Amino acid sequence: MPIVPYAPSWLWASIVGPVRYIDRHLDQFRYRRSGDDEVKPVLQVLRAATVPQTADVYGPVTAGFVTIRGQVLDVMYNLLGGTWRPVLPGRPPGNDEAIAGLFRRFVMLRAATYIWDGTMSTQRTEVVALLLARVDVDRGDGFQEVCRRQGVVLHAFDSDKVWNGVEVKTIIIT
Repeated sequence: MPIVPYAPSWLWASIVGPVRYIDRHLDQFRYRRSGDDEVKPVLQVLRAATVPQTADVYGPVTAGFVTIRGQVLDVMYNLLGGTWRPVLPGRPPGNDEAIAGLFRRFVMLRAATYIWDGTMSTQRTEVVALLLARVDVDRGDGFQEVCRRQGVVLHAFDSDKVWNGVEVKTIIIT
């Protein structure tokens, strides 16, 4: 059965199937919430639009995008370690990074800081990011690079060590 896109990747409706959590972070959702938790967005939504399939503006869409301005960090997946790693500017790549650089098509967009009230949580450590895949889309008069959401990442690297100084860019997510 072919999968027909129902919504842009940045909408919750684009996910077919259940939400999956990584086991080691389940405690954050079950035990650490106090009611005084705080989410601080660190990106700016510049524009968003969708094209409905029908006259129902709340129904399925044929296309959509959101233009966002925020910190965008190149990342690579380390097969041996089973983790995402930042690709830091000015740091020479290791062998696995040099090979992955040939296929570098993933970025993290720093989205928010989530502070768990009453815990050791800090703005530095509680970074929430969107994992995005870079995709070239044919717009008829040429190709344009856009991004598609692959997931949401908690603890997306320490902000003092990794995110400090990361370039702010404007990107389009479809």
